[in-house]
Amino acid sequence: MQPSCFDKARSYLWDVHIESCTSDYNPELHVLLSRGRYQLVTDKAIYSHEDLYDNFYKVIVKTMNLSQGNIKDVLILGLGLGSIPIILDQINPGAYNITAVEIDEVVSQLASDYAYPKIVSSIDTIIGDAYSYVLNCAEQYDLICVDLFVGDNTPQKFRSKRFISALKSMESKRGVTIYNTLAYTKSDKSSSKEFYDGVYNRVFESSEMVYAHKNYMLISNSRWFR
Repeated sequence: MQPSCFDKARSYLWDVHIESCTSDYNPELHVLLSRGRYQLVTDKAIYSHEDLYDNFYKVIVKTMNLSQGNIKDVLILGLGLGSIPIILDQINPGAYNITAVEIDEVVSQLASDYAYPKIVSSIDTIIGDAYSYVLNCAEQYDLICVDLFVGDNTPQKFRSKRFISALKSMESKRGVTIYNTLAYTKSDKSSSKEFYDGVYNRVFESSEMVYAHKNYMLISNSRWFR
């Protein structure tokens, strides 16, 4: 979908409501037009905002050097409104084979309506639980992006050593995993740091934690830094 010129212009002054819906996993889902881009929000969190999804944009575009490796096969856990594939396509349009796992069929449909027309790379959407997918997947990926939230909460199973170890086994030899955690409040920072020190960095021993727009982004291998 393309916004009207009028709606796009006024979205730089205030957010323009496009539609609202509900699902079994999200009692409130709102699509807004904000600063000329579609944004998906709940009552507690921003799920995506095209290339203005600043946490992933900062890491993928500003911090990491994706050009040093031949990134082709990409796994996205938690699709939102398709910010991550939109950001990737700005780097190298049409270069990626993307698999997106999203448990909420309504969110997947919104991504299909508002984001997929802007994505050049091939994208295969799987409706299902990311935990089950990861633990049963035999594929390997060059880039894995973990963006798993219900509102502003990441279910604990996605912070288990079993899940993180399974992610590591899914990385290709040149692969890297980016895991999004919150760092908005003092409690968020403490919880994310505890997860990083106690689980993530013990599995990915060369990992780094980067602060990006009120989030801690956990990158599995620091050799990818610029």
